[in-house]
Amino acid sequence: MLGRRVIAELPIGAAPKALAKLAASELITNSLEHAGLSRADVIELRTEVGDAQVRVSVCDPGPGPSRRMRPGLGLKVVERAADRWGVDRGAELTCFWFEIDLDAGLGPGGDLQRGDRPAHGLAR
Repeated sequence: MLGRRVIAELPIGAAPKALAKLAASELITNSLEHAGLSRADVIELRTEVGDAQVRVSVCDPGPGPSRRMRPGLGLKVVERAADRWGVDRGAELTCFWFEIDLDAGLGPGGDLQRGDRPAHGLAR
């Protein structure tokens, strides 16, 4: 299902929804801070929910990062919150995207257990 629903309305569990909100807010902030947008430019949030994952894209008409981009703190947050992320450059839009698997299990404290991510936060 491809749509333009806000993340709060997606039919997914609370834990992946919280991670998606966090990662999307970081990508939107990056668009506002680094894309060189004018007041007339639009930042677009795209969502897609499948059986096993949610995919969120944040697109803007900015030029996107340089080819030698070094992720700052915001992209490190996205990297830790998502199972996969990347950037697609089109002729008119640059879209940062991430995917969160919906079948990840919950730990004993209700925290999402995701690969090498500790349950207590972003720091290792």
